[in-house]
Amino acid sequence: MKHVLEIPPPITEENKDRYLEELSKITEADDWIERHSIENKSNQDVNKTGQHRDAKTTFEEEPAKFYEVVIEAMLGLVGVIILFFGVPILGFVLFY
Repeated sequence: MKHVLEIPPPITEENKDRYLEELSKITEADDWIERHSIENKSNQDVNKTGQHRDAKTTFEEEPAKFYEVVIEAMLGLVGVIILFFGVPILGFVLFY
């Protein structure tokens, strides 16, 4: 598939009408998007006040606090220490 880049000609008096027509189409499109975006936003506000809510949109995850991260790291470290030292000692005590 070949991509063709269409570069418009420079604005001159000859193509001024074409340029202004294209500019008005872009402006109309932007206005249409803005009008419909406002309608969609008001619909979202109505959905938020209703009883049926989507769990994906209403759930906000709180960032982990520093002490929670430290506690989880310490628990992981304790688990590794028990695995490497506690299990062999327990085996030695039980089977000796």
